[in-house]
Amino acid sequence: MDDARPDARLADAGLALATALVLAAVVAAGPREGTTGAALACCAGIGALLLLRRRAPVLVLVATVAAIFAYYIADLPPLGMVLPAAGALLSAAEQGRTRWAVGAAAVLLAVASYFRLAVPDPADAVSGYGYVTELALAAAAIALGAAIRLTRQARERTRRIEELTAERQARAAADRLQQERLRTARDLHDSIGHALAVASLHAGIATDALGDADPPAREALEQVRASTTQALAELRGTVRLLRGQAETGRTAGADPTAGADPASGAGPAAGAGPAAGAGPVAGAGPAGGAVGLAALDDLLADARGTGLEITVRTEGGIDRLPGGIDAAACRIIQESLTNVLRHSGARRADIDLAARDGWLTLSIRDEGPADASGPARTHLPTSAPTSAPTSPGDPWPAGAGIRGMRERAALHGGTLDAGPEGSGFAVHARIPLPRESS
Repeated sequence: MDDARPDARLADAGLALATALVLAAVVAAGPREGTTGAALACCAGIGALLLLRRRAPVLVLVATVAAIFAYYIADLPPLGMVLPAAGALLSAAEQGRTRWAVGAAAVLLAVASYFRLAVPDPADAVSGYGYVTELALAAAAIALGAAIRLTRQARERTRRIEELTAERQARAAADRLQQERLRTARDLHDSIGHALAVASLHAGIATDALGDADPPAREALEQVRASTTQALAELRGTVRLLRGQAETGRTAGADPTAGADPASGAGPAAGAGPAAGAGPVAGAGPAGGAVGLAALDDLLADARGTGLEITVRTEGGIDRLPGGIDAAACRIIQESLTNVLRHSGARRADIDLAARDGWLTLSIRDEGPADASGPARTHLPTSAPTSAPTSPGDPWPAGAGIRGMRERAALHGGTLDAGPEGSGFAVHARIPLPRESS
């Protein structure tokens, strides 16, 4: 509080002393009578009241007005009616008690006016200050106090604005960091996880093909499988850590999806950052270059190499998608196929892409685990880690992969649903397209 600061107490003491000295000078300049000592004591008392002006401005004002009346009742040398109260009027207005200050000034001026009109010799009842002078003095004291208060409030508002601006900038920086963590987590899971899953599958295929013909080679391939499985587990732990840090920041008030423009494909993931082909892991796409549907053939070739039959149907201007949406579609397909390879055991998967009526729709379905009557896929990595179920007994867990796909669709204003369909599993996504792309 203001009254607790040393400089505020010093200012109050200075105002009290100045008031006492000015009043004493007025008394000393007047006729010197036997009551001069009592008048000086009253001047000192009126000045001393101002030491409490911050703690009790109204009390100081009322006490000052009462002291002025008592002073004149005691028939002491004239001081004027407003001059002794100038400090109290200023203090009341400064502390936000402007109405009290105006009321007190009106009372003092009314009393002064009464005596000027009712007493034949005004000089004997009131000091020689003119009415206009006293009115101007009261108005100046109240105006100065109000100006000091308004200046202090403006300074406080400026300080608060600076604090809020700094907080907003800090939140914006934290938001950008969280967005980067989320993008990094998605790309780690999608690109590196897919590559490791495919490597493990092919190592298993090679192991089965060798049989017992070459024990050293078989042992090396088993080591490859074990290493990729361990790397997948470590990757999942890293993704969980990155997601956990970003979610912690989000619950504190940040929104990692802020700034995305679904209609234009712009925003945090629209052609910028790791999700759009830039950054440390964006180059680890299916073709080792830019991530997008242009690399879909290489992605499908990797999956088909494990024995999975894949059918792709397209409709509309798939080749004219904005960069961010193109990258998101590729990543959704990549993660869906990775889940089929790692978790499903299906022999066949169907992919449908359509760009029509202002929407990009994607559907990735598998037929479920192979039965005994048909040929199974060449090899499945039984030791590959899987996502934890969302509820006990749930055979279709919504792990980091499905969550990442939903986030990619949401960044562009779209939606994604994933769950059992028939005997298999299906992923359906809808993303709005800008007008020129639809």
